[in-house]
Amino acid sequence: MIKLGFISPRNRIRASGRRIVRGTLNRPDVQVLRLQRKIEVLESLVDLASREHAWKAEFVEALTPYQFSEVPLERIGSIHDGGYILPFGVETSVRGVVSVGVGSNVDADVVLAERGLRVHAWDHTVPGLPKNHANITFHEIGLGEDAPSLLPLEALTAGSFGSDAEHLVLMLDAEGAEWKALAQATDETLQRFGVVAVELHDMGNLILDPGLQISVLQRLYSLFVPVAVHINNHAAQWVLPGLVLPDALEVTYVNRRRLQSKGLAGNAPSELFSPCCPDLDEAFPSWI
Repeated sequence: MIKLGFISPRNRIRASGRRIVRGTLNRPDVQVLRLQRKIEVLESLVDLASREHAWKAEFVEALTPYQFSEVPLERIGSIHDGGYILPFGVETSVRGVVSVGVGSNVDADVVLAERGLRVHAWDHTVPGLPKNHANITFHEIGLGEDAPSLLPLEALTAGSFGSDAEHLVLMLDAEGAEWKALAQATDETLQRFGVVAVELHDMGNLILDPGLQISVLQRLYSLFVPVAVHINNHAAQWVLPGLVLPDALEVTYVNRRRLQSKGLAGNAPSELFSPCCPDLDEAFPSWI
């Protein structure tokens, strides 16, 4: 006798996952379309469009860029992923660079080193730099709290240029560790940077619990002004009422103490932007 039993939702998901994995080996294009459709349905069940997103106005305010005549901009480093938009001739107005999360690309670090800046590169995920330069010092330590392999931003900054150095550049790509690190950093530490170029990750978490990220964005906005905002087109995006929320965003900030004029709302010149993934369509911030 065949016994019919109850199949739990968890087991159904597991079975579906096994079928997807097997099918992907044969027709990845079809499976990707199916996955996209399943995700679309799941998102409709969550009903993002009808949920109240009270943080949206604060998000837009904190990430609306401004342009200043005294801060012309240029692109440093790679054409695609790994490039940074920084103030033109930044090497003439800063003492050095704290580069956190170098990974496999240090093109920007090398350019700044070639211009005479001292660069301290920090990353616990790689044993060394893909390119070496006499002006770049590598530290196999990352950003976080789990010493000795991870240290807070204050320690990385002091380990780079001492406890009192100012007029520094922070280039930060820490794969999500940036939120807690920036929240815990003192104002004194953050004010030591004239320029902060950061890739903000996991921004989709705003939909679930916006507290940490909105507080960090507002804090940065109180000390710095964004001058360039660019979506990493490799990451996901969520369509919300009046806002397309990207999961990864590249932002260049300039310290408010450095600015002399009020500035005009608007993003950096379009020729400075380039898709992180050249084989994917470029994505543009919907709120600018």
